[in-house]
Amino acid sequence: MGEEYTLEKIKEDLLHIRYYYSRKEQLDKSDHDRKSPIFELVKKYYEAASSASPDVLDVYYSLYHEDHTHESMGAELGYTRDYVTKKNKKLLEHLLKKLNEGGE
Repeated sequence: MGEEYTLEKIKEDLLHIRYYYSRKEQLDKSDHDRKSPIFELVKKYYEAASSASPDVLDVYYSLYHEDHTHESMGAELGYTRDYVTKKNKKLLEHLLKKLNEGGE
């Protein structure tokens, strides 16, 4: 069985994923062979997040792919910051469950 994921590990990984997407064009150009571990990390989290409910999946894309803050996502979609925070917590719980299922 692979590594045990914790909420702290997932939060750290999501920061790396967010950074990757904020600099995707430059990073893809600099590593055209996709040998950097970030590419595997992005794939793993995409696969885990893709089975979430649509509202939770929307949070994943908005916060981590599109680099929104809770406030900017809420403003764009008409949600309160607290609602986005609640949905992000659901996302973290979903990722924790999926990543620890051992489907590697």
